[in-house]
Amino acid sequence: MDFRFHDLRHTAATRMVQNGVDLYKVQLILGHKGPQMTQRYAHHYPESLRSAVDTLEKVSQICHNRADQQNNQSYKKLKSQHAGQ
Repeated sequence: MDFRFHDLRHTAATRMVQNGVDLYKVQLILGHKGPQMTQRYAHHYPESLRSAVDTLEKVSQICHNRADQQNNQSYKKLKSQHAGQ
């Protein structure tokens, strides 16, 4: 088996990122000078990226619901103004 102690750094970085630790914190923990090296260490799997897509979908739905509410309020206001004339 080809295993080096250094491999544990990759595993640690990957597990931290997959569990929600942001890259900046991982960078500080590993002692990297810049984010590029940390990105090389933190490997993503398709499953770990799914949560980011899920978050975008939730935010999109929230924005869509708010826009619908604003449109409904504007419509009701215009309708009441028109009825009062």
